[in-house]
Amino acid sequence: MLRIFSDKKYLLPGRSHVVMLYPFWGSVPEPPSHPKRGRFDKYTRTGGRFFQITPAEEADLIIYPQEWEPGQKDAGELGRLACAYGKPLVIFFNNDSDEEINVKEGVVFRTSFYRSRRKPNEHAMPAWSEDLVERFCDGVLPLRSKGSKPVVSYCGYSGSGDWSSLKVLARRFLGRTAKKHPGQSVRSRAIALLRRAPGVKTNFIIRKDYWGGAMRPGGLDPVKAAAVRREFVQNMLDGDYVLCARGGGNFSYRLYETLSCGRIPLFIDTDCVLPYEEIIDWKQYCVWVPEGELDRIAEILAEFHERLSEEDFRDLQMACRRLWLEWICPEGFFKNFYRFFDHAPYE
Repeated sequence: MLRIFSDKKYLLPGRSHVVMLYPFWGSVPEPPSHPKRGRFDKYTRTGGRFFQITPAEEADLIIYPQEWEPGQKDAGELGRLACAYGKPLVIFFNNDSDEEINVKEGVVFRTSFYRSRRKPNEHAMPAWSEDLVERFCDGVLPLRSKGSKPVVSYCGYSGSGDWSSLKVLARRFLGRTAKKHPGQSVRSRAIALLRRAPGVKTNFIIRKDYWGGAMRPGGLDPVKAAAVRREFVQNMLDGDYVLCARGGGNFSYRLYETLSCGRIPLFIDTDCVLPYEEIIDWKQYCVWVPEGELDRIAEILAEFHERLSEEDFRDLQMACRRLWLEWICPEGFFKNFYRFFDHAPYE
């Protein structure tokens, strides 16, 4: 159990506290109609087993209470307090930005950054979704049998085709013009290559609009969003493998959703850092495709699938689900959080 310190007085006006503090300060309310609602409920109930709130001078860690924002330069008074006590300041940066965070005493947990430019004080954090097996499969993981050809699923925007609808959304909701990002090129190339491959079956739903057209002025249309989310999840469940490539940031949200569904990620490595990669051998759970070998994606997938026996194939689906439960979901991630600060070697 790690001893931690934070205080609501360090919350900036209008800001919400980070997920780590939910067991102590309560969860931030989510709209009842939001498709991903409830994803932090279990951690909020059980996370108090992993941490103990103490005064700053007795704490192992000082927690910056709100998520870091792009362009932010320092952690203010709490950063100075951490420096004065000689304690690590834990910062969460759940954002597409890969900008540097130059806080001397900070230990940064972030979604988007690059392995080749990674600093020693930076670690990967997951992007969290609801428990998809609990919500859509009544808690029972539906296992697939191995076919002669691998079946690859993907549901979403490919990065090719009409870009105008996303430009309109960006201007409407962000007040600026959207720009294409490298992930769109990676996804569209992968989709085109897999579609042409004779040794692969594709199960693709290519969307033309963000959230399948459920985004409206003022937020998501709850009825449309629920239908889009169900179709998205069913698409993953109907495949053996799920194409997982970076989006606007250098990480794949879909990677974690795939593991939640007990499906095998077909992961394109764009110089990514993954959670607990010092401990977890991620290549045991994924079909691993370095970006420089993207042209071989179908060949790599077919060879991987061919090597698996029927038993191996079923075991890997269960192992992917287990990885999400034990290491990636909020309670799994924070249950193991002490390992980042354990002076003993990683096991």
